[in-house]
Amino acid sequence: VDRRQRQMCIRDSFNNNVKAMKHFGGRRCIGTSAFCKCDDAAEVKDAAEHLGWIPSPSLPREWPHNTHCERDIGISKDLAGAAFETSGFPDYAWPIILEYIAQARTFFSDAPIYPYEIGTPHEEAKKGKSRYEVATGHPFTGVEYPIGALVNYRKKASVPGGSRSVPGIFAGWRLEPGLVHRGVVRIIDLEGIKTGKKELFRPLDYRADEVIFPAVADLTFPLLSLI
Repeated sequence: VDRRQRQMCIRDSFNNNVKAMKHFGGRRCIGTSAFCKCDDAAEVKDAAEHLGWIPSPSLPREWPHNTHCERDIGISKDLAGAAFETSGFPDYAWPIILEYIAQARTFFSDAPIYPYEIGTPHEEAKKGKSRYEVATGHPFTGVEYPIGALVNYRKKASVPGGSRSVPGIFAGWRLEPGLVHRGVVRIIDLEGIKTGKKELFRPLDYRADEVIFPAVADLTFPLLSLI
């Protein structure tokens, strides 16, 4: 779209893939002949065609399917492993960790410049810009904060006159369709986590201006003490 490259990793049913692609592409990709580089999975190709995209699948049963993509996925997996260690998140929370890593790399890491782009307008368009800026045309303006760090957020008081500031765990950012960020972050309630109930280990959405983010020098990771 607009000659910008975007990348996502999906593997699910046809219906869920259609939903994921719509959310990822946003309005600019709906009803357009977007070029979709993907593997040979029918549920991915069919979803792309359903949206009017042009799928360009790799050859079946060949490895690697896309060396740049596979290398990038490998880096994300390595970073996810490190995030588990530093945040104290339990193994069953891996979807939250992977989403955070994918978003953080998009927002804060430099856009990759591939060998075949050197000396072309693509190199100039990417140089010194994040992946997010290349994809959207503007830099990410949200908070940069580590997953698992303690924050305080406003919550409706359980009793009249009770405290509205409660401890939580930073779990990432909310993105609207088309990679649009509207200043909303994802927080997990710390008291809910302490109950040990898996169903309470889920991020909820709050406006960033309603969250208190301690300074970097004061960062703490409460889940490490709960392991």
